[in-house]
Amino acid sequence: MTEADTCREFVTPKLVEAGSMPLPSLAEQRGLVGRIDALTEKARQVEAHLDAVERDAASLVRSYITHPQGEPPTKRRMSELVSLRQPDVAVDGTARYRFAGVYSFGRGVFPSAVKMGSEFAYERLSTLRTGDFTYPKLMAWEGALGVVPPECDGMV
Repeated sequence: MTEADTCREFVTPKLVEAGSMPLPSLAEQRGLVGRIDALTEKARQVEAHLDAVERDAASLVRSYITHPQGEPPTKRRMSELVSLRQPDVAVDGTARYRFAGVYSFGRGVFPSAVKMGSEFAYERLSTLRTGDFTYPKLMAWEGALGVVPPECDGMV
């Protein structure tokens, strides 16, 4: 017997027509509301932490482009911060690919064009995932780098 079957047996048409249904005790209802409130607060805390992580990641990316006036830039090898991932998509000339673009000067990643595989020369592409750090090879010199936002997840 499935949960749906149990509900159908418990909530009969006769009970609905009568306009009354048995409810959990008031103490049990209050307990359920308390649990829902606690879970709602936990979800709010998780959202706040995720927002903070995203802000910190964006600040980190920007800090590698600019630094406070009068202070020497802190230099780090990129290999200390990120690891290179090999392209994971073999381009098919008959397939469509949704590209993400990267604004210069650390202004982020954005949804860009959809192109057929026959429209560009790359043989392999990399799939972007939310939270990835990315930069285009040709524009990195002008600070075209960013963290992939959720709306660009799965693009190349």
